[in-house]
Amino acid sequence: MRGFEIIGVEFGLMSLHSWLCHGYEADAGVHLNQRGLIDTHAQASDLLAWILGLPPEEAPEPVYWTVAAIAEPLHSRS
Repeated sequence: MRGFEIIGVEFGLMSLHSWLCHGYEADAGVHLNQRGLIDTHAQASDLLAWILGLPPEEAPEPVYWTVAAIAEPLHSRS
């Protein structure tokens, strides 16, 4: 597991948004790991709850926001 990312998914999976595009990491005081991801699911879930609780003028796009796990790709063995 490399870490976790908060993403926004538009209707029909046509577009994805990252929470980082909004600059929330500075306001939330989040420290990202060496890969630019959040270390634990609990941290990401707490951060998502904080983002979704922002007042409308500070809130992100009204899309479906969720926590995504980012893992190492599987390598085939020869």
